[in-house]
Amino acid sequence: MTAYASEHSRPGIGPCAPVVAKAEAAAVPKRYRSIFISDLHLGTVGSKAGAVLRFLQNHRAQQVYLVGDILDIWMTRSFSGWSSEQMAVVRDLLGLAESGAQVHYILGNHDCALRALAGASLANITISRDCIHETADGRRMLVTHGDRYDGLVVKHEWVARTATRLYHFVTKFNHSLNKLLVRLHRRPVDICRFVRERTKSISLHRYEFIDVLTEETRRRRCDGVICGHIHRPEIRSVNGVEYHNTGDWVENSTAIVEDFDGRLELLHYPAICRPSGGR
Repeated sequence: MTAYASEHSRPGIGPCAPVVAKAEAAAVPKRYRSIFISDLHLGTVGSKAGAVLRFLQNHRAQQVYLVGDILDIWMTRSFSGWSSEQMAVVRDLLGLAESGAQVHYILGNHDCALRALAGASLANITISRDCIHETADGRRMLVTHGDRYDGLVVKHEWVARTATRLYHFVTKFNHSLNKLLVRLHRRPVDICRFVRERTKSISLHRYEFIDVLTEETRRRRCDGVICGHIHRPEIRSVNGVEYHNTGDWVENSTAIVEDFDGRLELLHYPAICRPSGGR
């Protein structure tokens, strides 16, 4: 699977090579019709919460879709030990709703403990398993985290949970190792990306995640799908369905944005290499 492929089946999307957003604080936030962001994994040591916070402060939208795995409840069930940056992200997301933005929280597998709240609406925040977004140019997009179409999660959740805990251990080890390497004036290494790419490629090959998801999109008579889950940001056409993956804020620091004409773009936001704090 080639990330950032440029194939499209419909006009109005444009080339999907990633647009690199500047990390410096902007005097005036750039405004969009919609922002789609997923896999923040707040509460874990790997979450780039500082980069998320800067991104949210520099990019605003009428509608904000949190496409799952925002709070990593699989790994942490309390706010104790969270960094100030991670707490600031939560406050900023709540502030978006208070300021008038419509915030859609789509639940994933890492925040599945909140499923009892699915269907609830709190001020300008709605919580659901998935929803349909209509772009400015009239295309219907299925918005879902994607875990419901990952056979490993659906059929063998205990394996997925075990793999998550092992990955969390690797992340903490990688974080500590990089702190040592920085002190020794050596270049940091990214063991986490190597491990995830190997394990996810096995899962995707076996269970055909993208094919299953795009088939569901077609069944629901949508033009495309916007998801997260697999930490592989890209926009491309799959069997006539527009497939958009928002990526994540552990390895890639990416989001998808919609302008006021309905054009969808993948933004890559430069992040500080050192992960933010947290457990």
